[in-house]
Amino acid sequence: MGKHLRSATELLRLALCNAISSEEFEQELWALSKGHERVARKYKSGDVRIYRTRAWREMERPKSVADLSYPPKYATPLNRANLEGEPVFYASAGIPPSFVECRSEKGQHVVCSEWRNTIDLILQEVGLSADGGTSSVERIYHEIFRSTDPAMYRFSARVARHLLSGDPISGLLYPSIAAQNASHNVALRTRFVDTGLRIVNASLYYVKNVTASLQYEIEEMDFALPDHDGSLNWKGRRRQWVLRKQGDQLKMVSTGWSWDAYDVSGALVDPE
Repeated sequence: MGKHLRSATELLRLALCNAISSEEFEQELWALSKGHERVARKYKSGDVRIYRTRAWREMERPKSVADLSYPPKYATPLNRANLEGEPVFYASAGIPPSFVECRSEKGQHVVCSEWRNTIDLILQEVGLSADGGTSSVERIYHEIFRSTDPAMYRFSARVARHLLSGDPISGLLYPSIAAQNASHNVALRTRFVDTGLRIVNASLYYVKNVTASLQYEIEEMDFALPDHDGSLNWKGRRRQWVLRKQGDQLKMVSTGWSWDAYDVSGALVDPE
C-alpha cells in the first residue's frame, strides 16, 4: 500500500500551521495537482514593460546591467517566490509599486530600471482572483502565496517552484502584497531573463518623502542607458527626449506616475 495522500484542505491547514516540512508539502502538492488544468497568460515580444528598483549608495552608480538584474546564487535569500540560493528576477508593472517592493525610505537613493521582453513571455498567475477560485488545489496556491507572514516563504517558494516547472513557462504574475494588492508583480526565471529580457534604461532617484499611504515624492538625479558590452552609461543628467528634425512633435501621455512619449505614428519613443 502506498502512502496515504492528504486532502488539499488538510495540506493547506498543515502548511498554515507550519506543521509540515516544506519538502513534504511540495511532494504532496504535486500529487494533488495531477490532472489539474490552469490558463496561463502569453505576451508577445515587446508587450511587457516592467520595473525593478534597488536601494543604492549616494556617491556611486551601478556600473553594469548585472548590478540591476537578479542576484547571484550565493546572495539569494529565501523569499516569496524563490528558495535560498535559487534566484529569480523580481519586478513590478509600475514604478511606484517597485518603490514599495524595495521598501524605499525617506532619504535613500534608489536606482529604478525599466525592462522589456524580447521574446514571447508566458506567465502563470497566482493569487490574482478575489477568493482563490473553486478548486481546492487553487485554494492552496492562493492562500499560501498571498500570505503576509514571511514564515510562509518556505511554502510559497515551493508553490512558485511547482508553478514554474516546465520549459515554456517564463515566470509568475501575482499581486503586489507590499502594495496591498494594488498592482502586479512578476517573478521571472533567470533563464528567461538571460535570453528574453532587455534593460531599456535606469534612473537614480532621491526619495524626498514617503507618506503613510506609501506615496513617494522623488527627484531624478541621474539617467543611464545600457552599452553593448553590458555596462551602464550614466549621463550626469535627468532623462530627456530628443527632437532631431525641425517640426518633429511628441505626444506626451501620463502613466499616473510619469510621462510616456509617442511619435506621430503612435510608436513609443524612449528617453535618451
